[in-house]
Amino acid sequence: MKNKNILIMAISLSVVFGSFVAKKVFAEDGVGILTGIIVNQDEIESRNFHKNALSSAKEKINEAMNKNERKKVEMENALVETMGSDIVKDKAKLKKAITAPLGLYWGYGYDDLISMGIDLTLSEQKNIYIASKLPSPLKNFNDVKLDLFDDDKLWQIFLTGKINKEDVAGDVVLKDYRKYKSLLDKKYGNGKEFFSTIEREVPLSEEEIAKLIKDAGGEKKVAEEGIFIKKTKKITEEIGGTNFVKDINSGDAELYVVYDTDMLNIQLVVEAISSELTYLTITYRSKVISELRDKETLEVL
Repeated sequence: MKNKNILIMAISLSVVFGSFVAKKVFAEDGVGILTGIIVNQDEIESRNFHKNALSSAKEKINEAMNKNERKKVEMENALVETMGSDIVKDKAKLKKAITAPLGLYWGYGYDDLISMGIDLTLSEQKNIYIASKLPSPLKNFNDVKLDLFDDDKLWQIFLTGKINKEDVAGDVVLKDYRKYKSLLDKKYGNGKEFFSTIEREVPLSEEEIAKLIKDAGGEKKVAEEGIFIKKTKKITEEIGGTNFVKDINSGDAELYVVYDTDMLNIQLVVEAISSELTYLTITYRSKVISELRDKETLEVL
């Protein structure tokens, strides 16, 4: 009877102060009794709100993940048709064909990239977007542009590196160039390096002029016979030479390395926007998406 009165009292209090949650406990004599825990109604509503919010967030994440998984399957099926049935047996090759740098996927469209949490802003160039909040950004390459082409499929990625100030001799940019070239060599095999520059006419030193005169028979003979002594010579600038950055900026010199794999074309390039401001660019191009686009074009011709 005493336990019953306690229960009635707890229930009565719950009407005034909040909700009553009953549970069964055991006294020392082993007889089960009901006790009450009074919970404020606002607290319950707050708990429910956070619980629902968490559930909604999880659903959105799962939905985005499912959407990305479906998109990957769609792209894999398209690539299987393009690259032949043999790729079906080689899952590693199939994964490699669709996986792009920076945590991206080749063939993804605008909506697919947005669903990954990436911010996209249309640049001044058609179908090329400035991208931020990338899944796996590359340090020192904060300027990223994605080329989705006319068919809304990612097929090119452009990375622009940090600007090196007062790099007149090109020491900083060349150090970075060699660093990233070495890393790309390890991942994609040794690239093919290209360096071109111009010939310059420069004055000879006094020692060089003296040697020419001596070889011609001496000053007296040169003077008497009017032998012409050319006091200039042509030189070809070397990588990191005196005019290296100046020539890169003017277009008189180029330095870049190309990686050409069965699925990708990659270029690492030394650039300059003045005689002392230098930077690097890296361009990734999916040959697979390009072939897929050609196949789709051929089908409608």
